[in-house]
Amino acid sequence: MDVCNKVMPILRIIAYILKLIQWAIPMLLIAFATFDFVKGMMANDEKTMEKAKSDVGKRLVYAIIVFLVPVLIRFAFKLLASNISSGGLTGPTAGIKCFEQALDEV
Repeated sequence: MDVCNKVMPILRIIAYILKLIQWAIPMLLIAFATFDFVKGMMANDEKTMEKAKSDVGKRLVYAIIVFLVPVLIRFAFKLLASNISSGGLTGPTAGIKCFEQALDEV
């Protein structure tokens, strides 16, 4: 697995970015929702408040989708890695095993 040792730093960075996305999205959703609702309350306008509710709903759906992407990627690679035999790790099979290992380390 010499190839795996060479690309492991890059794979760790990708795994770290995926983990960061999973943590950042919910925090940003809470921050933007709070901002929208405060802005709506400060305007003291029913139309602005309805728009804030609509925006928060849309952002919630988008956040769920973005949050699930790293989960689905991790699931797919773990599924692929578990179906690959340990012998003959060359080409794509070596990459899948390496990425799965990088995900486990983060």
